[in-house]
Formats: sequence, C-alpha cells, structure tokens
Amino acid sequence: MCNLANALLQSSGIAKVWWGEAVLTMNYVLNKVPPHNCEVTPFEGFKGRMPELSFSDWGCLAKVNVSLSKKRKLGPKTIGCVFLGYANNSAAY
Repeated sequence: MCNLANALLQSSGIAKVWWGEAVLTMNYVLNKVPPHNCEVTPFEGFKGRMPELSFSDWGCLAKVNVSLSKKRKLGPKTIGCVFLGYANNSAAY
C-alpha cells in the first residue's frame, strides 16, 4: 500500500504532506476492484452488492461550486481546486 501511495504522490506532484489522503484514496480504490485471485471485490463481500465505479485522477485539477452565500452576480461561480480523495459518507468527492 505504501508503494501505491508513493506512486500517487510522485506522479501527481502533490506535496508529501498529503500522504494520508493518498493512502485513503488507494484504500478506496483497492476495495472496489477485485484482487488477482478472486472475482468478488472486498466492497461486494462486505455490502453484498456491486460497487459503483467512477474513479478520478488523484491530484488533477477540479472545479468546486462557490457557496450560495458567497456567489455574486458578476463573479466566479466556481473555484479551482485539486482532487485529493473521496468523501467518507457521501457519493461525492
């Protein structure tokens, strides 16, 4: 797992202080793909259903909507961010 997280950090150019997010993202991805010797994913074994697969490139640029309280008529509607992982209790990232 450490090698995979290190590969994420190196390929994206993100600072090493984000190593924890890299490990969480690798854990998320590895739970949704089957191991080499099994046809059932860990997610499917735990939840009893197939996972929804939609992966994003870790470290890529992302756009986030500005909250309604901060939106102005003439101004940005989104701000630029960097994708660092998936939300724990949501389908969003």
